[in-house]
Amino acid sequence: MTGPGQMCTNVYQCDQQHTMNNSQPFKKQPLISGMIIWLTLNQRTSKMFKNHLKTAIRTLLRDRVYSGINVLSLTIGITVCLLVLLFVVYEKDFDKQYDQNIYRLGVEQTENGTQQQIAKTMFPVGRTLKNEFPAT
Repeated sequence: MTGPGQMCTNVYQCDQQHTMNNSQPFKKQPLISGMIIWLTLNQRTSKMFKNHLKTAIRTLLRDRVYSGINVLSLTIGITVCLLVLLFVVYEKDFDKQYDQNIYRLGVEQTENGTQQQIAKTMFPVGRTLKNEFPAT
């Protein structure tokens, strides 16, 4: 523990001291000591990242078959996810240039006394519509 006029030597000691005093950590520190604490945190994070990277590489080299299966599965999963995303974007973007004047033609059929509405048309309807409703 440090005294009232002394500066913390490491981040853990500063965290512990400020927690015990019920004060907010690093709020009333001078700029220089705040920079030192920030640099210490970055160094700790950098060391932790290097440690995790070393551990991952050692695991990959030690269990090659198991790691290969995991990497291959992850690659296939990400690839399929991206392909599905591309398909969905393509389908949602389809016919965006025709946002107005889109109509659906339907036919009412009566068969055996029951009436049905079906969204289908016969071949001559296109030519008839073109002749009777000229483009504006």
